Amino acid sequence: AWLATAHGLSGLLGLAVFFGANLSLASSIAPELWWSLIAFTLGLVGGLLFFRVLFRRQAIPLWAILGHASMAAIGLYLLYFPAMSTL
Repeated sequence: AWLATAHGLSGLLGLAVFFGANLSLASSIAPELWWSLIAFTLGLVGGLLFFRVLFRRQAIPLWAILGHASMAAIGLYLLYFPAMSTL
């Protein structure tokens, strides 16, 4: 369970840094970055569901696992093109 906790805490830290960067550069960033932040936040909600379930020792539903992974993939997809256009 320590690996899941470390994954969640590092994801939360990354989301906080990403949110701060979006706020500080709000006037000059692409809208896809905000959508990426929303997708990562939805992934965080799925992760919080896992955290709640893991410490009750219940099985995590497959739809929740797929939703959590899909939100991360969508967030990375939305983040890729604005990040590559600045290079």
